[in-house]
Amino acid sequence: MPAPEPIALRPLDAGDAAAARALLAGAWNGGPHRDAARDALEMALTGTGEESRGIVAEQHGALVGLVAYGMVAGSEGAGKLHLVAVAPSARRRGVGRLLCGAAFAQLESVRARLVIAEMADDPRLAAASALLAQFGLREEARVPDFYADGRALRIMRGSWRADK
Repeated sequence: MPAPEPIALRPLDAGDAAAARALLAGAWNGGPHRDAARDALEMALTGTGEESRGIVAEQHGALVGLVAYGMVAGSEGAGKLHLVAVAPSARRRGVGRLLCGAAFAQLESVRARLVIAEMADDPRLAAASALLAQFGLREEARVPDFYADGRALRIMRGSWRADK
């Protein structure tokens, strides 16, 4: 049996727009977080500064994951993870971990000392929360009823090392 094709990472570019939007729609099907994820993707597709960048994961010529990240506007040393999306068919194979590691390494290379991520307190995001915890992010704050009654916004923060 042949070995699976490796997952290749590369910067997100405008030519990825249709595939990235389709990937996001399939990976984030519903929930209060989908609008923020879509906005983050659009910023990464059109962004030219350090506030909004993206990395995609490809396998067999298809996008199987993406991450959007950047520096917090006006900050010194604060990075932000905007979104991580992995195609359902590629989950549980380390794609999200590769993408987060690459984004955190890029943030570290531009002198970010910490990273924040905002996410809905939604059971569908349990795997994403666990992934971020592997990189040292912990819930730092919470905004109750942000998305709806009983649905909080979680603000995660951490310092990290890209080799975790």
